[in-house]
Order: sequence, then structure tokens, then C-alpha cells
Amino acid sequence: MRRFAIFAIFVFCAVLGMAQKWTNYTHKNSGLIGNNILAVTSDKRGNLWVGTTQGLNKFSNGQWTDYADFNEKLKDQFVNCLVADGNTLWIGTDDYGVIEFNGNRWFEHDEETRRMNMKYIRDIAIDHAGVKWIGVTLSGFVEYDGVNWNKYSASDSELLSDFILCVVIDNRDRKWIGTNDGLCVYDGRKWTAYTTKNSKLPHNICLSLAIDNDNVKWIGTLEGLCRYDGENWKVFNIDNSPIPGNQINDLTIEAEGNLGMATNEGVAVFDRNEHWDVFGAGLVLPKCMFQNITIDRQGDIWIGTDERGLY
Repeated sequence: MRRFAIFAIFVFCAVLGMAQKWTNYTHKNSGLIGNNILAVTSDKRGNLWVGTTQGLNKFSNGQWTDYADFNEKLKDQFVNCLVADGNTLWIGTDDYGVIEFNGNRWFEHDEETRRMNMKYIRDIAIDHAGVKWIGVTLSGFVEYDGVNWNKYSASDSELLSDFILCVVIDNRDRKWIGTNDGLCVYDGRKWTAYTTKNSKLPHNICLSLAIDNDNVKWIGTLEGLCRYDGENWKVFNIDNSPIPGNQINDLTIEAEGNLGMATNEGVAVFDRNEHWDVFGAGLVLPKCMFQNITIDRQGDIWIGTDERGLY
């Protein structure tokens, strides 16, 4: 029976591998400027933007563009997060804070970066009024409405920690903020905190967040994935589900509402009927750290790794 089970798994993986078409882009075989992928997003024009430890790439119509050729600050720069907002790309960097690019002009915020210690940008989210909410590693949570800048820190607000890891906005414009010390929610006046002590959050290090079409919150932690609908919590881990790994590094929601996740042991897509498509490390994909995931308008899955480039 055990031999049959092993054989069945082997056949399933082989069929899955044949059914899927995978392409691996690396620095050696393409115009990708670095193999350590920190951020991936697509814009409304169908361009794919890739942030690496070596700068910023665009992939469009089969061609790669290195944006250090247009802005020297992006040369060998850690590009940690990318958000496409209409025709503007918001770029979060290590050394130069937030950079805006509208396709023709660059807008940099050097003075605010120095004044608010906004280096090491980790994540950016944009609310329904167009306000930017910026998570900064070691330096708190920054609000930018296009004119004014405001900063929240653990010392002057109920923010759990200044070590921000991820930010998303729900349909009521509440800010959900993942930190290394739990999950915070800010509605513009009131703060709410969720930790392992007052919720079923499986770990206080919240690495990733996503909100689906039903306004359900998905929280990726160091010890599993958590679903929270405002009342009920449900945890998915390697012991109770097909999830490939417990360290949930990134989450994305595609157009039909399916949830994509990048973990330390592979990637998966999870639909509303609780059907899993799992691509495990060492089976379909190589053994490495899967750091980020996005699903483009065509339904293609793009996966960034820490050393093997982009899949």
C-alpha cells in the first residue's frame, strides 16, 4: 500500500509538471539584473515590475529594462516593494525612501526621507482617497496625502512595534499593519491590536497580509496562515492542510478572488471552495526561499525567490 501511495504521488507530480508551463528568468539567461527578488507587481498596461537587491526591472513584450539607466539611484539599490497606482509606480527602497515614477518623470522625497528617517521602506498601501501608507522597517508607519506627511510610532501611538513588515487597506479604509510583534488595525482614530494572547493568531511575526473580495483578512505569519472574517479565526498549517510551508512570506489576491501564497517550502493557490494547487519545493520548483508572488491579468503566476531568480 505504501509503495502504491508513493507511486501515485510521483505520477501526480509528473502529470502536474507536464500540465504546467514554467519559465525561470535569471541574471544569466535574461535581462533580469539580480537573482534575489524582493518585490513583483504588474500594472494596468500589463507590464511586470520586479524589485531586486540590484535595482528595478521592467518586463514588457518579452523585453527587460534596467531602470538604473534612467535613475542612477536605482543602481545596486534594494527595491523592497512596488505598488502600481494608475500610471504611477511607487517604489520603496533601502537608501532613498519612496520614489514615484509616472513613466516620464521621477519624484523623490529626499527631505522627508531624512526628516522622518524613512529609509528601509518595507511596504506601501494606497487607500480609497489616494493617501499613501508607508511601512518602514525600524521606523514606524508614515501617512502621505500628496501634500502632508505624518508619522506614527510605538512611542506616540498604540502601534505595537516600529518594525513594520506589511500593510493593506480594507474596504472601510482601515489600515491593517503587520509587525514583528503582532497585527494592528487603525481606522483613523482608534487602534486595535491582535496578538497570540488575545486572538488565534499563530505567531506575532506577521510577514504578509491580503484582503479578499469578501473583505476577509488573510494573515501570513512565521507559523502558518490565518483567516479572519471579523468574528472567526481559522489557521492553516502543514499539520492540518496541504499548505507547503508554515512561513508565509507573501500573499496575493487574483481577480477571481483566489489566494496565492509564497512560503519557505513552495507556493500555493487556494480558492473559495478550499481547493489547493500546491507547487512544492523540490518537486515542481527548486529548493529555495519563495519570497513573493503576484498573479497578473492573464492569470499567470510570478514567483520571486531569494537566489534562483523569477519563475
